[in-house]
Amino acid sequence: MSVPMANTSVPALSVDSLAMKPSERKKIEGRTLQIQHMAPDDVSLPPVPLPLMQQQRFVSVQTYGPGEGLDKRMAPKQTPTPRPCVLDGFKLLDRCQVEFPDEARTCDVSGMNATGVVEEDLSYFVKLKRLDCSRNSLPLHPFSVLPALEELRLPCNGLVNLQPLQGLFPGLLSLDLSYNGLTVGAVEQLATLPNLRELDLTCNSLKQLPAPDSMAQFRSLEKLSLERNLMEDSSSVLLSCAACPKLIELQLGYNYLTEFVPDAVAENRFPNLNTLSLAFNYIATEEALMPVAYLMKLELLVLYGNPLLGPSCEDPTGETIEQLAMKALDLREEAWTNRPLDILTEVPRKRDPPPPKAPPGEGKASQTAARRSKYRGVSLASVEDELLPPAAEFRAAGNRALIDPNTYGIEAGKAAQEQAISHGFWASLAQPDSDDGSVQDPARGE
Repeated sequence: MSVPMANTSVPALSVDSLAMKPSERKKIEGRTLQIQHMAPDDVSLPPVPLPLMQQQRFVSVQTYGPGEGLDKRMAPKQTPTPRPCVLDGFKLLDRCQVEFPDEARTCDVSGMNATGVVEEDLSYFVKLKRLDCSRNSLPLHPFSVLPALEELRLPCNGLVNLQPLQGLFPGLLSLDLSYNGLTVGAVEQLATLPNLRELDLTCNSLKQLPAPDSMAQFRSLEKLSLERNLMEDSSSVLLSCAACPKLIELQLGYNYLTEFVPDAVAENRFPNLNTLSLAFNYIATEEALMPVAYLMKLELLVLYGNPLLGPSCEDPTGETIEQLAMKALDLREEAWTNRPLDILTEVPRKRDPPPPKAPPGEGKASQTAARRSKYRGVSLASVEDELLPPAAEFRAAGNRALIDPNTYGIEAGKAAQEQAISHGFWASLAQPDSDDGSVQDPARGE
């Protein structure tokens, strides 16, 4: 490291000259210098060369931030950003991997950095049903020329305002506009789509929704996702969502909601709601959720991530929502419905399946699995039913052998029969007659 000297008139010193006493003089490069008392920061020393091995090691290290060093081999590869382009018919054919436009059914043009669309070319794709335009800069209205379009994805396209959509997209069923910057007026334009069933508005920085009268125009909407927005007014948000007559699934996670207002269930609102997600909000009390119990068709309620569930915002035991669960159960019994209600109070975690067990005798893994198994040396074999008589036949054969006269003689058979009747069948089998405890055969009389 080179540090500027405090006294510019003093030439640079070597390591040997610094080790001399202050009173000594030495001739350096033809000049005589008086050694002075100087601090280490006042001189510039030549860099100390590193060993070759360390030089090779430090060459492969690249700094990506302050105090953060990463190996080049482990560094994430950055894909180059494509040049801005216009989405035309030739690019659609290339991405669809078809020869003619009427053969295209599904197309993915995500990440092309497209900034415009040739509407005349799109009109030739008369059978295109699914189109993914993620990570571009495309508007929405040019895709209305696709007559058979049913599913359209436009995440990360920088959409803010939308042009009037009245009478456009007659067959569109699913629309994904997540990770944009849509306004409330843009959502009102989306309400004019006649047959829209699924709408994803995740992460659009929405603080509120249009009025209930405007949201009531979503006559066919069944699934609405409003996660990761900036919604705080629980009353206005829930009342606007309740205006959708056919809404089945509502996602309101990762917002700033604090309660489920009673007005949201009054006047038969949310008549078909089946799934409700309020995960990672700011609901702190169980009383703030009591109106949810009046949703008779609700089957799944997601609550994890709320302060209601404790310091960790999780409650695997379900004790914090016991009153809510009992209230919902009582109301459903009164309404004569057996529809179940599942309340998730714990974040679902992915669990890897156990590794398959190797057959015994093949490596250390199989030996470890054999040690952990409860049964060892067990094999299965198929046995025919005719080879194994039932227990009743075994008992009958034993009885015949005990009391059959032809086996032990007439006298012995009568004696065995009388003894079996009086003392049981097993009394005649073990009668020690000799001193050593041997059993005497009644037929032989020994």
